[in-house]
Amino acid sequence: MTKHVNLSHARCVPQVLAIVILSLHGSVLVGQTRATREVESVDERLVGNVYDGLAAFAVHRDAMLKRRRCLFIEGERYLVGKKHDPQVNPLYYIQIADRAKRFEYVANGFLNLPGTLGRDYQTQTWNEKVLCRGQVRFGGGPTNSNRLYSYGEKERKRDAAAGVVRVGKVFYVDPFEDLISLASELRSTSPTRGMMENKFLRSSKLLSVEEQPGGKLLSRWRKGDENRGTSITLVMDATKEYLPVSTSHVSNEQKQLGVISRTLCEWKRVGTNFVPSRMEFQGKKFGRGDAFDEIHFLKLSWRFGKEVPQHWTDSEREDYLELVMDHYGKTYDRSNGKLLPFKGIIRADPWETPADLFISSPKNDARENKAGRRR
Repeated sequence: MTKHVNLSHARCVPQVLAIVILSLHGSVLVGQTRATREVESVDERLVGNVYDGLAAFAVHRDAMLKRRRCLFIEGERYLVGKKHDPQVNPLYYIQIADRAKRFEYVANGFLNLPGTLGRDYQTQTWNEKVLCRGQVRFGGGPTNSNRLYSYGEKERKRDAAAGVVRVGKVFYVDPFEDLISLASELRSTSPTRGMMENKFLRSSKLLSVEEQPGGKLLSRWRKGDENRGTSITLVMDATKEYLPVSTSHVSNEQKQLGVISRTLCEWKRVGTNFVPSRMEFQGKKFGRGDAFDEIHFLKLSWRFGKEVPQHWTDSEREDYLELVMDHYGKTYDRSNGKLLPFKGIIRADPWETPADLFISSPKNDARENKAGRRR
């Protein structure tokens, strides 16, 4: 039977354990975190579990950020409107990081399936960024002469001033932060840090907590005021240290839109830590005279420490993309050396949806009923 606890009025509940753990991991700004919440008729055990889950979230996130790592993401994006045909785009996100070397490599690959863009064959667009000891270099696509990361920040700004885009935006995916963010914020051009602390420890009020079947814990929060703020529902899993497995956001000002953002996550234990292994994001997108549901399905593969070869983080490599894609058995559009636009390309194998991509089921409602399959 569901147990509901009302936390809407006045009583103080200590959050000492959560704050101590968060502070040890450098996640709380001194003087800006409230150590108590105003509540009434509270089961302190349930509230304690909520904050224990947030503390565990910070511990696993910070442990991940400190390690040499490679994150390989493959997935699909669906854009479903009322006035336009559904659009499906397979995609890749890659990140390699080594804090000791001050090294970071980020790459995005977006695929257009046959039948889109007026072509009867699959095309790919890649944008890459290499950051090492403060120096930034970019690369883009197999047909671009900047493929070997010779394109720096100076050249990028020069071309931007002239209205020339030679390498597109490079997006970061931060699985921990993105899980509790709005789905529309999934892709950002810079890393996102401290989202949990800002949202749940500083900016939002805990309203209620419910125990649910299967070891789930549902809490309701409000960010901002009652009329113009955002209502947030957070679901945590007791079998995974009360880590978040679902979040949803509703705009109090535009309730007619319903849920404006929903995220799902499955966790996997790697050593002593948990990391996201599959994620789903559903948000709203507006444009072209239409309102769209934008849905991302992502499968995440992680490598840590010695699993990431040292040469993957060498600062002068000529092709990081090749290392990762070859390791995971994936092909990508490659130049045959002519470097002429849309000529001399060795095309990648046709895209195949990973069998274990979807969290909900192979018959995922958003995928089958809304987006359909345009192949």
